[in-house]
Amino acid sequence: MRCVASMILACLGVVAGAETLRFEGVLGNSGELGQPVTFSTMKRETRGLGAAYDAARGVLYDRAGSGVLNAYGLDGRLLARYTIAADDNHMDTMTLCGDQLVMLLGGRLYKLRLGSPDGAVAEKVKAAISDPVGISSSARAGRVAVRSKDGKLVLMNPADDRAEPFGEAPGEGFNGMDWDDQGAFYLVFGKVAHKLENGKLVADAQWPKRFAGERESGIDCATRLGAYWFGSAYHGTIKRFTAEFEPAPGVVLGGASGHFIGHVPCNYDVELARGIHLAASGLYVIGGMYGVVQLAEWRPENKGLRLLRRIGALSAPGGVALDSQGRVLAGKNIWNWRDDALAPADVSHVFKLIAPCALFDSDTVVGLAEVYGKVSVAMGRFEEEELYCNRLDKLALPKDVVGVALYREQPGKKGGWRLLALGAAGQAQAHEIVEDRRNPWRNDLGVVKLHAASPVKSYTAVTMKDPETLIAAADGQVIEFGRDGAAWRETGRWSDGFGPKLRLAVSDGRLAAADTEKNRVVIYALADHRRLAETRVDAPTEIALNGSFLVAYDSAGQRLMKYKMEAGN
Repeated sequence: MRCVASMILACLGVVAGAETLRFEGVLGNSGELGQPVTFSTMKRETRGLGAAYDAARGVLYDRAGSGVLNAYGLDGRLLARYTIAADDNHMDTMTLCGDQLVMLLGGRLYKLRLGSPDGAVAEKVKAAISDPVGISSSARAGRVAVRSKDGKLVLMNPADDRAEPFGEAPGEGFNGMDWDDQGAFYLVFGKVAHKLENGKLVADAQWPKRFAGERESGIDCATRLGAYWFGSAYHGTIKRFTAEFEPAPGVVLGGASGHFIGHVPCNYDVELARGIHLAASGLYVIGGMYGVVQLAEWRPENKGLRLLRRIGALSAPGGVALDSQGRVLAGKNIWNWRDDALAPADVSHVFKLIAPCALFDSDTVVGLAEVYGKVSVAMGRFEEEELYCNRLDKLALPKDVVGVALYREQPGKKGGWRLLALGAAGQAQAHEIVEDRRNPWRNDLGVVKLHAASPVKSYTAVTMKDPETLIAAADGQVIEFGRDGAAWRETGRWSDGFGPKLRLAVSDGRLAAADTEKNRVVIYALADHRRLAETRVDAPTEIALNGSFLVAYDSAGQRLMKYKMEAGN
């Protein structure tokens, strides 16, 4: 912890009744319990610009959602927030040039002086450069190379916004450009590298040059660091090549689809990295697809990189879940309970749960996940190669899913499993599933009725109290439903002064409630609704409970708060 206040907060846990919630740390936010790192709203999950590193000041920069640029210390602290253009597209990137950051945002060039005060606004570059689609990964002699849509190259000096012709580089599939240590300039198009000489692309026996190796597919955002070319790809992949674009050894982190045999662990915070830089000998800075920055060390014995530190926020946690060992699933990441606020994910997946999930047993989760834009059923354990999503083409779901409940068709361990998805308006859709982690979904069973005793405006959560009882949160109340054939009928409801947005989780006879507007997490006895423990969390919007482990998502601080349930005094 970085300050006395943080240490005091870490010790807080309100005793109420017979149990205590002991705070055990933060996950997913490098600001820890000090000033949290926060990202602005992400339009279509706004892409990061690729981390820029100011070595003189030890400051990292990357986009943090739409219209925001964050500055960080290497220890993960948020140093400043800047306003940048909210326009964005998949070609956006950033390069440090002299004492300026040069940014390509939505097809326009902007700049920001290094060390600008918190709240400063990036300004437009005044140079007349039409339709810029790329900038070089580094600068040379105080100038950055800019490529226009028509293939024209210019050198732009952000100190005075002057631009001069540099050459022409026509081609499709532009993937980056940079200088080597001797000042030679190269561009990458798809799987082919080109050299620029006298303003023209070289065409001789040596150039252009295809990336060597039977399975190499080129790199995105080609970057020259020392004697090697680096670049990124999908599946959290970083690659390294020689000056001649020969694999050296090729993949050094992750493993792009189709480019390895068997399974290679990947981290999706590093997806399509737009910026790779050296912070020190053997220490690399990697800017991920959505703005999370990673520090990684070079491991010579493995000829690869190992992630050391995650810098950024957890702005979109999706459905949060816990297993019996305290491993935490949030977004595409799985952390161990012992991990701290700077820890990279121990396990990472291409899919993300879209709503609170259910548990088959204390270690097997089942829920709804989005993968490549489609929602499917995910199932498994929180270990490498043990959590799967079967990628259905179309899954019938209610609008605005708030969670799922898992139960058997008949009570007493009889009949098949039913996965009920509940929408905010009260529509419920049931699916037949089986205990097959690779392919759990079997059949769409259609609409299931929830008969409430009085009208409900909006549901916010659903789970199972026991095999016979479904419980839902709605309009600031907890509503219990008993079986009514294939439907469910209200048997009672209660409240503890809850606000309208409530999330629920059940484990070992306890009910955990995340009360968003009241800034609290409360634990109750399921049997009689007796309050057992309570603690403050800022605007908690997700909660998970498994045995003595509890984790809540602080949506104001964009971080996960860890707690352990303990017997009270």
